[in-house]
This record gives sequence, structure tokens and C-alpha cells, in this order.
Amino acid sequence: MIAKRIIKDVDAFAEELLRKWEEQQNRIPRQAKTDLERANRRYAELDKKISGLYEDFTAGLLPERQYKSLMFKYDQEQRDLEKRIAVLEEQTENVKTQNIQPDRFIELIRKYKDVEELTRPMVRELVEKVVVYPPEGHKPNRTQKVEIYFNFIGQYELAYTQEELEEIRMREEEENKKREAHAEEIRQKSYLHQKEKRERARAERLALNDGHPYPKKTCPICGKEFWPNLPYKIYCGEVCHKKANNEQTRLKRRKDPPPDQTCIICGRLFRPINQQQLLCSDACKHEHRKIKKREYYHRDQRLKKEAVAKEMEAAHVSAQTDP
Repeated sequence: MIAKRIIKDVDAFAEELLRKWEEQQNRIPRQAKTDLERANRRYAELDKKISGLYEDFTAGLLPERQYKSLMFKYDQEQRDLEKRIAVLEEQTENVKTQNIQPDRFIELIRKYKDVEELTRPMVRELVEKVVVYPPEGHKPNRTQKVEIYFNFIGQYELAYTQEELEEIRMREEEENKKREAHAEEIRQKSYLHQKEKRERARAERLALNDGHPYPKKTCPICGKEFWPNLPYKIYCGEVCHKKANNEQTRLKRRKDPPPDQTCIICGRLFRPINQQQLLCSDACKHEHRKIKKREYYHRDQRLKKEAVAKEMEAAHVSAQTDP
């Protein structure tokens, strides 16, 4: 791609190389000057802090231990800043400007424009160095920065045209479709494998159990043998299931019986079946039912009288207000 663009317009490529090289060379002293100003500003701030510390210490406002600790910290930072300032001043004063040779690089590109394979001698002639940075992030979003410096022109970042960007986009879409198709194929294979495995296991169970999905069991209540339709089924039917539940309830009551209760009708002490039982016999239940009926009847009569009284009072008030 680089070779096609260079051969197509040699003069424009040479001008682009010179412009980018000048921008790169101007960027180095400008950044060093900014860092130098920031370092000098911090150095002056440390001078003010040290003066303030000494005044507070002599006035008795700062303990000696804290004074020595802060002084050591600020002094160490100033020493580091002095070294950095010296380096930055040297960079701003003595910027090494290296000349580029675009003509020689263009000759190399023309020399290798029709090659089909990248060889070691070709790389030695074209590439000065390759800088590989540590990887960042984790899969699948892991990235790694690589910088390539060419002979005679240094680092060159290729600016893609609209046609090249469209070609790259289409190629990425094709690769994404291939990855998705491959993932779907793996999912289908896994599904078919699991399905085949389940069918094979079911066929083995049916062969072992005379065509039934689960082994034969014996009901613990009636002793009858049966073929369960579920792996956790214990009893042969609903009747035995209810009998087992009732038996478990009786055993639980025998083990932890409820305390004796006093009948709310006759006042006799009795042993209840459960904690909700409040009546000792059917006669007391009948009497309790009669009492509740009377209470409901008197309640309904009272509510009716209250409703009639409210209606009469409303009619009386409306009669007084009418002219």
C-alpha cells in the first residue's frame, strides 16, 4: 500500500515526509519547555513551603519531629527536580535535528515494489528499528502498540484514503462473519453432541428397565411394585401418598404433642389434636356454632337499626334546610 502511493506521486510523498519530520522535531523542544516551566514552578513552591516550615518551627507552632520529616521530604523532592531541570534545559538548548533522506527511501521502495515475499535482507534495508510496547487490557479487547521506524525517514504513520478505509471495513466485516459462522458451527456441534448423548443414555435406561425410563420400585406403604414416571417418586399412587403424610403427621404429634387446652364452651381440660383446636367435643362445637349465629344475627340487627337511624336523621336535616 505504501509502495503504490509513493510510486503514484513521488513529489507529494516527499513533501509529506518533510512536513511530518518538521512537526516531530518542533514537538520535542516545545514539550521539553512545557515540562521545564512546570518543574521550575514546583521548585519555587517547595522553596516557599520550606521557608514557612522554618518560621513555624522557630515560632514553636510545629513539633521538631514533624519539621524534620517534612524538611527531608521537601529536600528530596527538590533534589529530584534539580536533576530533571538540568536534563530539560539541555534538551531545550541542544535539540539534535537529524536530516531525513526521502529520495533514498523512495529508491528502496521502487526496488522492492514487485516482491511477493518479505525477506530478511529486505527488512534490514527498509526498517531501522521496531519498538514493541507492553500489551494492555485483557482478551478479547487486548491491544499492543508497535512502532516501526524506517531507514532514511524515521517513523511514518500512513494516512488511509477513503477507498482504503472502505476496503479495511469490508475485510473486517467478512472476518466477523467468518468468526460468527465458526462460533455457530461449534454451538450446533455441541448441541447435537449433547442431544446424541442424552438419547443414548435414555436408550440405555429403557433397555435396562424393560422399556420404562426409571427402575422399578416398591411402595413402602402397600408393598406393591410399580414403575415410576419420575426419578424421585416413592409411592405407587395418591392414596399411599396421603397415608404416608398422615402417618408422618401422627408420628410428629406423638413425638411433640401440643399442650392441653381448656374448652372455650364447657371449660373442660382436653388433649387437642393440634394447637388450633379450641373445642373438646362435637356438642361444644354445636353450641359454639349456635352462639356465633346469635352474635351474627344481633350484629346484623344493630347494623340495620343504625342505617335506618342515619337515613331518618338525613331526611330530618334536609327537611329543615328546605324553604
